[in-house]
Amino acid sequence: MATSAASVSAADGSHILIAVGHSGPVGYLLAEFRVREANPFKYASSVFFIHHIAVEPSHQEKGVGKRLMSSASELAGQLGASFLRLDSWHFNVDAHKFFEAQGFAPVSIGFERQLS
Repeated sequence: MATSAASVSAADGSHILIAVGHSGPVGYLLAEFRVREANPFKYASSVFFIHHIAVEPSHQEKGVGKRLMSSASELAGQLGASFLRLDSWHFNVDAHKFFEAQGFAPVSIGFERQLS
């Protein structure tokens, strides 16, 4: 299936990419461009952080997600980002495989404890 992409950017650094098929939207990617100055605890960074990526189940494994990621990478480069970054729930193994196939590698582990 042929898809096209639409992109919308906001003044706060948010960006949404929408994959459009013959019958309408079939996927999206929501991201934020973040620039952080150096401080005593971190180096300066410019990161294109992917908050969400989703593709309609009937359109998965047809290249839609890959095209969204490719468009995000291209946009991040145009903005001057040094890194693409995202996070994922530990149990979302299928997504991890997809992200690794797109060149991402795990870099940190988050921990959480519920408070009563």
